[in-house]
Order: sequence, then C-alpha cells, then structure tokens
Amino acid sequence: KLQSRGFSEEVTNTVINKLKEQGLLDDTAFAHFWKENRESFSPRSSWLTRQELKRKGVAEEVVERVVNTVDDEANAYQAAQSKVRRLPEVEYGIFRQRLGEYLKRRGFSYGVINKTLAKIWQELQEQNPA
Repeated sequence: KLQSRGFSEEVTNTVINKLKEQGLLDDTAFAHFWKENRESFSPRSSWLTRQELKRKGVAEEVVERVVNTVDDEANAYQAAQSKVRRLPEVEYGIFRQRLGEYLKRRGFSYGVINKTLAKIWQELQEQNPA
C-alpha cells in the first residue's frame, strides 16, 4: 500500500520493521484474533475462515496453522443455535431447508450440516414434545 502511494522501498521497509518491532504487524496474532472473533460472534467453517484470511493477505502457512484448530462441528452447532431461536416453529422440511441453507452460506460441508440439523431437531423435539 505504501509503495502504491508513492513511498520508496526504503521508507516502506523502515515502517514495516518498526510496526513489527512494536507488535502491530503480526499475521499470526491477527489470524488467531480473526478466528476467535468469528467463533464468538459469527461462526464459520474452516473452509470459509481460510478464504477470509487469504483475502486479507495472511501467509498460507499461517492460515493453515490457524485454520487447523477450527472445529467445524462446534461452530456449526453454535451458528445453528443462534439461528434456530429466530425461526418460528415449523415442520421438519422447512426447518431443514432454512437452517441448512443458513449453515451452507457459512461454508459448512453437507456432512456437518446433516449432523447438526439432526442434533438441533432432536433437541427441539425433546424440549417441545407434541
């Protein structure tokens, strides 16, 4: 960015080195922060987290190290829990369609989605027996 705005390579390198010394330019710390933030507030799959970090320019080896700690099943369950509270009581087909599409947009695989939907539906049935 600095070079594209007309700063010399020497100035750019000096600024980057100072930022690194101050701990303000750390891809690993940023990637962990990003992953933890996503898991807390907007759970996503490891695949989607990987894509987001790559788009942010994080180095591939850092991305892989961080993304390998993502638990897709736990994240899918957490995302589904927050979404299902906002869904009206509906039959299984509509429940499956709406929640499944929501999880798909979050990047989860078909297998993880199916397992999560079954678990959430079972819990709903136990809470609200007919």
